[in-house]
Amino acid sequence: MRGTSGSLAHRSLVLLVTAVLVGCSTADRRAAVSNERVRAMAALQYQELKASTPVSEAPHLRREVECVVGSLAAQTRNGSPWEVTVFEGEEANAFSLPGNYLGVTVGLVQVAENQHQQAAAIGHEMAHVLKQHASARVSADVSLAVRRRQESEADLLGLELMARAGFDPRESIRFWANMGRVAHADSTHPSVERRVESLRERMPRAVALHHEARARGIHPACESANPGRFISTRHR
Repeated sequence: MRGTSGSLAHRSLVLLVTAVLVGCSTADRRAAVSNERVRAMAALQYQELKASTPVSEAPHLRREVECVVGSLAAQTRNGSPWEVTVFEGEEANAFSLPGNYLGVTVGLVQVAENQHQQAAAIGHEMAHVLKQHASARVSADVSLAVRRRQESEADLLGLELMARAGFDPRESIRFWANMGRVAHADSTHPSVERRVESLRERMPRAVALHHEARARGIHPACESANPGRFISTRHR
């Protein structure tokens, strides 16, 4: 997810691909790049991003995002924990890297009007890792059509994750509409119209999963961790 080519999402993937492919020819990428190597390099690049990019020191933002991530992670196959960082920046942006690393900007938290919309954004990013999209991009020359398909897959898996975690999936449509107004998707992403159309097609099943989760007593309450979510976190 990104608004401009200079964003964290773009930088993180470019750094990862560059680092992993050093010394590898195009012909032997698939054989040479293992999932373990991709995860190891992702961990290194994530730490480098944290060292070179201002990190928000607002604890209420971190608690809210960690709550959303934890609720979503509980619905994945193995429930593995994620490392989460909230970066300073007005641009609405998020990214994920293999090995369960996730970054979001203060700008994204503020575009998301509630915990459900945050779950739509974060679920999308988590889905990229669960579907091993970054590993696929590193291991082969991926076409524009494949990248767009990956984005659509992440939308739909993210929709299912948020519904199973008790977040209202209908808020995903409002979130992506909001993103369409504040950020300009590049050519690797589906248009807002196409994105919303796909979500609407899957919405009946997602709403049913949401109702099932609520009936089982799954009621995420992440907003209570952040009573001042619209207050600027920049230090003066």
